[in-house]
Amino acid sequence: MMTTTILGRAFRSASVLAFSLVAACGQVLGIEDALVDPTFTTSGEASVVPPSCSAYCDEMASSCGDQQSQYADEFQCLAVCNHLPAGTLGDPTGNTVSCRLARAAAAATASENDLEFFCREAGPGGDGACGAPCESFCSLMMAVCPPTHTAFSYPDVDACLGDCEALPQVPYAYGDQVLSGNTVQCRTFYAGFAAQGASAECERARGVSVCVDPSSEAPPPAE
Repeated sequence: MMTTTILGRAFRSASVLAFSLVAACGQVLGIEDALVDPTFTTSGEASVVPPSCSAYCDEMASSCGDQQSQYADEFQCLAVCNHLPAGTLGDPTGNTVSCRLARAAAAATASENDLEFFCREAGPGGDGACGAPCESFCSLMMAVCPPTHTAFSYPDVDACLGDCEALPQVPYAYGDQVLSGNTVQCRTFYAGFAAQGASAECERARGVSVCVDPSSEAPPPAE
């Protein structure tokens, strides 16, 4: 099983690298307009061109819809993307928009068996390919629920990572259907809503309510 997982990830990484090489060639040829936001500025070198959130979210909507959806809607995708490190177009690594764009683009031609993996890797959690789940969650959480703006926050990123890494490790796929449960995927989902300006969702993203073990939730008041 482990060998199958490793081989599957290696194959997906090769597919993403192929897309990234095409994107890099596009920069040289000056045909990257469909992937690059013209409002971004660069140093003049093609190698530092950042990816576009609009291109990323368009690709996610096209390649990772229905059961593979990673966001509630396009507005949430754009809101989360705006809080992610941009990265460099053609570099499919790290907790960046660039990495996620490459995974989303690869999902467009992925087999049915690989589609869910590409979409999870392209989503806000990164799924270990575009950032570890806790790295991705805490990066977003500290940006959208900072200590200066809400009581439901972490004092610093180390506290967030420590809390996150203590969560139960379960085979739980990220998707917009992740509405409850004591998992990092649930917390990431509600951090996505907080990114849209819904600061009340920080309580759920912090694991104070909803994203908790069902057995630990207080019973409803007696009538």
